[in-house]
Parts: sequence; structure tokens; C-alpha cells
Amino acid sequence: MLVTSTAALAYTPLFALPTGGQLLGAETDRVLYQAESGGPVVMRQLSTGTEVTLEQSAAIQYVRGWRLDAGRVVAFGSGQDCAPSYCVYLWNSAGTITNLTPRAPSASVIYHQHPVRLVGCFSFSREIYRR
Repeated sequence: MLVTSTAALAYTPLFALPTGGQLLGAETDRVLYQAESGGPVVMRQLSTGTEVTLEQSAAIQYVRGWRLDAGRVVAFGSGQDCAPSYCVYLWNSAGTITNLTPRAPSASVIYHQHPVRLVGCFSFSREIYRR
């Protein structure tokens, strides 16, 4: 609830999450959210109102570690191309997915968690991938 002394001080929100929605990340004028549990993840640009649904985001199991940076999204989870291990996934600004994990993911999943974007590359625990 917002209370103002005059109507001129009230503002119109740029965006409201759907009922039951979950905010996963935000940067400058972009938000990353999931409208319903188990549903696809959406990146919304607030200044234009455009939305991009992230490809295969609903199909990745145990997905977490969402990061939004420079219009790209990174998260880790267990997709069909990676099960039973974890892989790190990158979505570009158009919502297209790329698996950043080496072709034969190790049985130890600790190396493919907690993505951090560095200049021109991403780091996951102790491994660095250039993209």
C-alpha cells in the first residue's frame, strides 16, 4: 500500500508480478521472473514492456543460481542433456539456451554451480568458460 499527500505524488508501477509469481533476478531495466511454479522463466524489459521466454527453462530440473547480467541469463540445473549431473546454462537476450558445461560433466557437481559473470567470460566455482 502506498499513501501520498496528493494524487500527483502517486506513481503507476512499471510491472507487477502475477499472483504466485517469483522474482528471480533484476538488473537496470530488466527483471527475471517465473509466473508459476514449474513454468517457464521470463525476462522482461521494463522500459519497453517486451518479454522473452527462456527456451527450455521449464524443462530443467533442480534449476537455481539464476543470474541476470547485460541481458543474458545464467543458471545451473539438471537438463536432459546433462542428467544426472548439473550443468550451467546461458540464455542470450533472445532467450536461446546454450549449455556451457563441458560435454562430459564430472560426477562432482560443485564445479558447475554458483555462476559469476566476469568480463567476457563466466566463472563457476573454479572453472572459467569464455562466451
